[in-house]
Amino acid sequence: MYLRYTLLIMLFSFLTSCTKEESFDLPTDGQETSIDDNEVSTLEPTKLEVDLFDQVNEYRESLNLASLKFDKYTYSEAIRHNKYMISQGKRSHANFNNRATKIAEKVGATLVAENIADNYTTIEAVLEAWKESDGHKENLEGNFTHSAISIREDAKGKLYFTQIFFK
Repeated sequence: MYLRYTLLIMLFSFLTSCTKEESFDLPTDGQETSIDDNEVSTLEPTKLEVDLFDQVNEYRESLNLASLKFDKYTYSEAIRHNKYMISQGKRSHANFNNRATKIAEKVGATLVAENIADNYTTIEAVLEAWKESDGHKENLEGNFTHSAISIREDAKGKLYFTQIFFK
């Protein structure tokens, strides 16, 4: 059966920071080398990921927007994308259409978008940067119902962030 869906893709501002002020207990490059679809149900977000997810929802609620529900399959795709960016040593939206298609097929999404960032030292800083960028802000405030956030650290301590939204 042909699955019809709309994909939202935007070009985003590049987000960078020069220094790392905090260290986090996050999976690093080399850990979680692959995620089998059977393992998705066992994935649990870190405290930092939960805290950023909650802050995104608090921001949405302050604008009278509905809270986003956490989705484990989307979380696995966000983890995979962070691992890809770490392997490449840079942030990118590479293969977004593939991620969006997988999510649409798996959960029936009709609209998919993502925000990425790297090298921010706090979750507050990355959220503020997303709110100050038109494309990222549009996603934060978009007509989405579900989301997931992955934060991963490379071997040098650089943080990578991926938030995927869908409805």
